Parts: sequence; structure tokens; C-alpha cells
Amino acid sequence: MENNCPMTREIVVIDDNYTEKQVNAYKAAGSKIESIVKRYTGSIKDLVETESFQGMTAEKLLAFVEVANMLLANSAGEICDKKAEYISKYIEEIDVADKEIY
Repeated sequence: MENNCPMTREIVVIDDNYTEKQVNAYKAAGSKIESIVKRYTGSIKDLVETESFQGMTAEKLLAFVEVANMLLANSAGEICDKKAEYISKYIEEIDVADKEIY
């Protein structure tokens, strides 16, 4: 008996290039976010120190820098790396499912 189902054909979809681009885009975005936050907080800290800010304004600016750096603690990079990992795992799971189906 002949199977005429179009889904049984030998169709191979190559998505490695797209997947790799998405993984790299997430990683690049995470690195860029971290870089921007570090540069911004560094500028605030330098401003307070070089302009000899004192009092509550200086304290609040330095507290902001401390909190921002604490929250950052590579979180943007880690989140983007996790998303990149999820993309790769998703593609691997699809590949396994495709082998089981076809």
C-alpha cells in the first residue's frame, strides 16, 4: 500500500543558521545591556567622586549605583544566555520529535 501523505516525504529543514543567529543575538543583547548599565553607573560614581558631591544627593546617587550593580550582577547576560540555551534545547527537542515522527 502506497502512502501518499505529503508529511512522509524526506523533507529536511535546516535551521541551524537561523538558530545560531538568534542565540548570538540574545548573547550580544545581554552583553550590551550589561555594558550600558556598567558605563552608566560608572559615570554616576565618577561624577560624585570627581565633583566632590556631598550630602544626601551624593548618598542617594551612590546608593543607586550600588543597587543597580547589585541587581545587574550579570543578570542581563545570564537571562539572555538562558534564552539562547532555551532556543538550542527547543531545536534539539524538535529534531528528536521529527526523528520519531518520520
